[in-house]
Amino acid sequence: NLRVSPTYDEEIRVELCEGEIYINDNYTITEAGRWPLQFFTADGCDSIVNVTLIYRPTFAEDIAMVICDGDSYALMDTVLTTSGTYTRSGLSMFGCDSTVTLNLSVKPQTSSRIDTTLCFGESLEVAGRTYAQTALDTLTLNDAIGCDSVVYVNVAILENPDRDTTAVICEG
Repeated sequence: NLRVSPTYDEEIRVELCEGEIYINDNYTITEAGRWPLQFFTADGCDSIVNVTLIYRPTFAEDIAMVICDGDSYALMDTVLTTSGTYTRSGLSMFGCDSTVTLNLSVKPQTSSRIDTTLCFGESLEVAGRTYAQTALDTLTLNDAIGCDSVVYVNVAILENPDRDTTAVICEG
């Protein structure tokens, strides 16, 4: 009786995350590529398993972000509103470790004050507004990164010195 035992020549695709090791029987693979591994069947016949090993990247990302006071920033599943350094870990789309470190700066609302006295007939321009009369005003402007900046304007106008003034005095 003659029995013919089969041999095998198989292809296997393996995806691992950076830093992981592929181990199959006595074979240890640590680099991406195509690796022919030789095995023997139960009857002692040669068999080849071609392992194509693909390494998927892990991610470590650093982000610097500036937001305005009163705004928020979403980092993964957390909504942040205060300055600080935040680190979150999770899995990438390949199932590999992913770490994000956020350096968040919250810019406070700034304010300034303009107090001035003008002579009659003079004017003052602030952010496209012209003041030619006594005024108290509050302007909300955007600064260079789009955050609110409040300007308090206080303008006093001196009376017109050319105005006729009638004085009454009593005799004596």
